[in-house]
Amino acid sequence: MVKKQNDRHAIDAIGFNLGKKIDLIKNDDKFDIAYTISENEWNDNVTLQLMLKDIKA
Repeated sequence: MVKKQNDRHAIDAIGFNLGKKIDLIKNDDKFDIAYTISENEWNDNVTLQLMLKDIKA
């Protein structure tokens, strides 16, 4: 789902086995992500989401 937060647009993302990289995104520093786009279906709602593959500082 595309959301507007603080005058910026955001899209939901999910990643697996990336817990060790959480410190890379906790602060306001820039980071790069590798992802694919997929559909998320939940409770009869279909939204786009990013499937995170990797995070890099």
